[in-house]
Amino acid sequence: MYRLIIADDEYMIRQSLASLVDWEALGFEVVLLARDGEEALRALDGADVVLSDVQMPKLSGLDLAQHVFEDQLPVRVVIISGYREFEYARRAIAYNVSDYLLKPIDLACVTSVFERIRADLDREQAEKQKQQSYRNELSLYRTAATEKFFELARLGLFKQERDALAYLKRFGLTETLSRLLVHPYQLRFTDAARDEPIPQEVVANILVMLQTQHELPLAPILFPGDEQEHEVLLFTDPSGNGAGLDAFRTDAVHAFRDVCNAGAQMSLARPARPLTDFACVREQPAERQELDKEEILLSMARQHLIILNTAPELEETAVSLTEIFCRLTAGEPEPEKRRQAERLLEHMGRLVSKQLPDFPTLFASSAPKESAAFFEEWYQAELKRFCACMKQERRAHSSLVELVQAIIKGHITENISLQQVADQVFISPNYLSRLFKEETGENFSEFTIRVKMEKAAELLRDPTCRVYEVNETLGYKSLQHFYKLFKRVFDCTPTEYREKILQQHKHTDEKEP
Repeated sequence: MYRLIIADDEYMIRQSLASLVDWEALGFEVVLLARDGEEALRALDGADVVLSDVQMPKLSGLDLAQHVFEDQLPVRVVIISGYREFEYARRAIAYNVSDYLLKPIDLACVTSVFERIRADLDREQAEKQKQQSYRNELSLYRTAATEKFFELARLGLFKQERDALAYLKRFGLTETLSRLLVHPYQLRFTDAARDEPIPQEVVANILVMLQTQHELPLAPILFPGDEQEHEVLLFTDPSGNGAGLDAFRTDAVHAFRDVCNAGAQMSLARPARPLTDFACVREQPAERQELDKEEILLSMARQHLIILNTAPELEETAVSLTEIFCRLTAGEPEPEKRRQAERLLEHMGRLVSKQLPDFPTLFASSAPKESAAFFEEWYQAELKRFCACMKQERRAHSSLVELVQAIIKGHITENISLQQVADQVFISPNYLSRLFKEETGENFSEFTIRVKMEKAAELLRDPTCRVYEVNETLGYKSLQHFYKLFKRVFDCTPTEYREKILQQHKHTDEKEP
């Protein structure tokens, strides 16, 4: 319903306009019957349309329209007047009044005017939703492209600074990223008093929360390692040169202790570098083994799928990914370049088929050998086919978060992780964690626990099902951990919950004749 204010200094006219027109059928809710223009002016915030008499004490209808026009408020104004003078009409046109109705009022004419205004508002709202959806997709797309940049950098695939800069330019990230300093940190959890490892999304959410608090220019990039150790990239402006990161680290250690009941250490792994230097440096941590080409291609395949799945403009994104691939393989002989392209697409095909089994394996064509132009055209076409395949899966759900919730509920007997779900919907786990929290108000892990505990409660209503069997059915290894989670959700242990259910059944049976 759109919100409508009716303003007229005559009581009977106000009441008649409110009662004789079926506003609800027209899609409007009358939120105020104003006695003059000043009362209407005070209530403009949140209104969509004002239907106002032209002459009123304190503030006229045209003065009200002038205020709306000069302050550029998103409110439509319809003027009612008993005057046919040109000056009134001229001022109404100057203030962009939606319509000018003459007294005596023709109710059919009012209905016609507001049907048109409703149609205009509907179109405007649809366009706003479309633009917001595009902005959301663009944000998701740039987040995916940013994370792919750092993944490629970790793999050592940017041979020269110009390759890194070309990537940033291609994905519209130059202004955002090129000026930053990169600070690689090692995050290690110690003496964790927990039955289960800290979920990845909890770690990511804490880091993002602290990034906002400390006003760092870019969200931290988290590269999960084993259960106890992760790599974290923090970013500062060149002028900051790491200032404030000591406070960030201190707050992070305290947050992990307070929120997760886990000790943590966060130390600088390597010296800070300008972003393009960081992207091209070959040195890797000593404990990291050299990746072979197949591992690199598999990582690139995942990142390709993430970027394709978040692309607002498929044509441009396919061109961008093709150009980046050609740059990264520029030093390779043509046969090896074609082989790598085919292997990359094969990896993508296996990933898509694994996550979306209803789709056939479509991606088995060989790279053309004629020329670079033929190769690029073929590569772009294959990328578009992947994107069409993935988008098809989305159509059954109204939103990405709804799809994620369906996946969690479909794997309720497993310990499904954020990374596994992110892989299945082809977006980055860091972004999925933030998006899920924004749209639902719950963390990914909180939602997963709640859904599993609700299933546990359902199973416990069966007196023949034992508590340890429920624990095993839901995929938990520790019965003690299951008890803690259940009590957190239902404020009682599984045993106490079952006793309550049995007592309820007993009272019900006693009441029956």
